[in-house]
Amino acid sequence: MKLQLSLDKGDLNEALDIVEETRESVDIVEVGTPLALRCGAQAIAAIKERYPGKQVLADFKIMDGGEYEAGIAFEAGADIVTVLGAASDATIGGAVSAARRYKKETMVDLIEIADIRRRLPQIEKLGADYLCVHTAVDVQNGSNSPMTELLIARQIVTTAKLAIAGGLNIRNIGEVIPGRPDIVIVGAGITSELNRGKAAADIRRKLREAEDDRTIL
Repeated sequence: MKLQLSLDKGDLNEALDIVEETRESVDIVEVGTPLALRCGAQAIAAIKERYPGKQVLADFKIMDGGEYEAGIAFEAGADIVTVLGAASDATIGGAVSAARRYKKETMVDLIEIADIRRRLPQIEKLGADYLCVHTAVDVQNGSNSPMTELLIARQIVTTAKLAIAGGLNIRNIGEVIPGRPDIVIVGAGITSELNRGKAAADIRRKLREAEDDRTIL
């Protein structure tokens, strides 16, 4: 399981500081949608330049202009770009085409998809590399969890890898492990902690322990 750090709030300098503090534990650095809106594609370029060994994901949440907008992310240095599962098949297909042209990858975000049982097979046929079950921040109230959708996706998906996001932290990270996500995405569960390096290391340790325990995975 890879640990993806979601950088949303703050400016580019703060984002770079957080990456420096957590780089030993994090596999993928996400330029979150708010950061991308605030700083543009230069945030992608700056992180990739300073940390070339890290995968960088651009959370563009593409809804239209799939091939063109994905190309912006890839030209800036992104390894992965996100496109919304609610987008048209043509838009998702365009983003996938751009990824293949640049030899990069796409992640389809299933946020607010009401019927993932129906939508998942459709998206998978389009060639997306990752499918992400995601509880939106505006509805994270303790009762909503992406775990249910992860278990459903695990039963349906055959080739794409699975990611999970939505209110994850050291206190609940163990709950998602039985769903065997390929990528665990954590934002405020790391960035809002006083010791962000320790928070990332603690989560990384939990994931590693699960990988070592074959009875869990």
